[in-house]
Amino acid sequence: MSGSVGKARLAVAGSLLAVLLVAALSGFLAGAVAGEKELDVAAGRSLAAVVVVLAMVATAGAWWWTRRRAARFGLSASRYMRVGRRIQRGKVPEDPAELPAAIDIATRQRRVLSVLSRRWVWLLLGAAALLWLANAVA
Repeated sequence: MSGSVGKARLAVAGSLLAVLLVAALSGFLAGAVAGEKELDVAAGRSLAAVVVVLAMVATAGAWWWTRRRAARFGLSASRYMRVGRRIQRGKVPEDPAELPAAIDIATRQRRVLSVLSRRWVWLLLGAAALLWLANAVA
């Protein structure tokens, strides 16, 4: 294992641990503070466990989805993600093996942007904001 691969894996592991730590802390605080008059530590631990499990499932699902997409183009998941970051920066990949993946990524990014520009998305966001404000008033 070369040094750059080891550093990349450590960075990924550190990022995942940071996400899980933040999820556990936010879940604990939300559960503990949700009590009536005093802190409920048991509820905080329970909600923290639920939030951590949900974060782990979401992370595993996203990684599985990325690996599956990368395998369609004969790339590793990390290489596929690097191609995506380069496309976002406006750089076209020089390797011909990465070009089909870059085209797919650019197509999906354009499709996401077109979905967000639709009128019904903004209507739903406005309705959600109104419900949230009405809940705060009540």
